[in-house]
Amino acid sequence: MATSPAAQSDTSSRPGCKGLEDDASGDEEDSQSTVDTLGGGRSSEAAGDEDSQAAAVAAYLEPYYGCLVEDSGSWCEGGSLPVARLRVRIHTEMGGHTVYLVECALTHLGGEESAISWSTTQRLRYLRRHFHDHIKRELGEEYHKIFSATPFAHRMGPPGTTGRLHAWFQTLAACMTAGLLRPSLVADVLRSLQAPAVNKRAAATAAAVMTPSNSARTPESKAASAPDSDCDPDGI
Repeated sequence: MATSPAAQSDTSSRPGCKGLEDDASGDEEDSQSTVDTLGGGRSSEAAGDEDSQAAAVAAYLEPYYGCLVEDSGSWCEGGSLPVARLRVRIHTEMGGHTVYLVECALTHLGGEESAISWSTTQRLRYLRRHFHDHIKRELGEEYHKIFSATPFAHRMGPPGTTGRLHAWFQTLAACMTAGLLRPSLVADVLRSLQAPAVNKRAAATAAAVMTPSNSARTPESKAASAPDSDCDPDGI
């Protein structure tokens, strides 16, 4: 079962329906002004968009995290998030560019093997744009507190780049495991890592391992490398 289409189909019928009905009934009331009616419609539509986004995030993450998503900004309590493992241990030349192999795994507690494992090969500029830049922007001041000991790789891929990437992704994996990243950001990470589609049987197995309650937990917020031809901003 492909995950992204599922996320879209599960939420296409939800956004804004109630808001539209409320506007229609509001038009019939003489005591309500046109301005108030229009304002209420926008609020209802915004709320519908948020609900739709939350449902899309939950639908995308369900095969990987079971029913642990409370909404796009928080996880459910009572269950354990899968242990994330991200490793960058080798690099190679491809098409005239240096690319780095990112090994990925999500292991559900109590399992003997990784429930889901895959790898992706990307250039340094891709890793910087989709991970370092995006996560730094989303975490704000918390980014420096979390990643200060494992800074991102420097521009142009000097010797030591693979080791720096490995350490940075290890910190990212620890944040995912500890629930320090909100669900919507974890979904972005998995998409950028090109996580494979998970079939229904695997999703059911993942959900059975975890039994969350309804209360929400809000997240708080050495291999040598050949020079890379990418011209990126310096990492921190």
